[in-house]
Amino acid sequence: MENILSQILKEITPTEKEKQKSVELFNKIKQEIESKYKLKADLMGSVAKNTFLKGNKDLDIFIFFTKTTPREELEKKALEIGKHIFEKFKGTYEISYAEHPYIKGIINNHKVEIVPAYLLKNPSEKATSVDRTPFHKEYVLNNLKNPEQVLLLKQFLKANNIYGSELKTKGFSGYLCELLIIKYKTFTNLLKHSQHFKKHELLYLKKPKKPEEQILKEHNQEPFIFLDPVDENRNVAAVMSLENYSKFILISKLFLTRPSLSFFMKKEPDKKTLTETLKKLNYTLITFEKPDLIDDILYPKLEKLKNHILNQLILNEFTPLISFVFTSENTAEIFIQTKEQKLNK
Repeated sequence: MENILSQILKEITPTEKEKQKSVELFNKIKQEIESKYKLKADLMGSVAKNTFLKGNKDLDIFIFFTKTTPREELEKKALEIGKHIFEKFKGTYEISYAEHPYIKGIINNHKVEIVPAYLLKNPSEKATSVDRTPFHKEYVLNNLKNPEQVLLLKQFLKANNIYGSELKTKGFSGYLCELLIIKYKTFTNLLKHSQHFKKHELLYLKKPKKPEEQILKEHNQEPFIFLDPVDENRNVAAVMSLENYSKFILISKLFLTRPSLSFFMKKEPDKKTLTETLKKLNYTLITFEKPDLIDDILYPKLEKLKNHILNQLILNEFTPLISFVFTSENTAEIFIQTKEQKLNK
């Protein structure tokens, strides 16, 4: 196992030259924002915390506004600044939406996001998750002693399609990976402990003020609970699906039982095997034109539609087994496998 992890680390650890290029680009953008607009800019995300995978050139650049800035003004100014930065550095961009609209795109082969946030003195102030990000960064920098273990965990999750906290994936966020390694110290130690995880597992780094029973009651719809050390009312793993949580425990067991490099490598499905398997299944694929919506709005709508169809199937005495939604460039699809394709007489 140690040989495998050592080999993978060599392949996924960024070079000093790669780190330097990212930092140089950030410093140029920061200087432009601060000199032209007199606003504080800082680097967040995995590059700032030294937990980014080789080749993942993502720069999350936050622009900080005072708390007295009206929200409408913050959004308008942030979009103006973002557009200016991409035009000045000859990049391509689009407007995206989270808690605030923001600009994202490509500059010099780097994925760059220009994100507005309110400048807070402490995380107890009323804040969005975006506004808490600087406190997350500070906590990780102060407490993470072995960032290379985070790289192993991220690659393990990515290869098995459960990395990412967006609603399309419903998996592990980068921040959750960092907290898990802070708690368990090493990648293998985390995998071993995961074999004792149960549904509604509750983890934390600082003992919460609330009783555990109350916390579990507040998060009873969430299969995995890791309290944010910056704000104990927030579950860092809130978006994770039960399926992805279960999959993590399973692949951890498989890797511990029989370690292999394949657990860290993306596997393309064999089309011939896939076609043969599908022939043996009772399944229905519903395909329609993809609505013009961002993923974080589209996927919950698709899930809602899928669940409505499943309820109708159950009411009509069919037995759904496996179901999921996915999209391509132009289409949205709902896959439903049932125990029976026709009801008996």
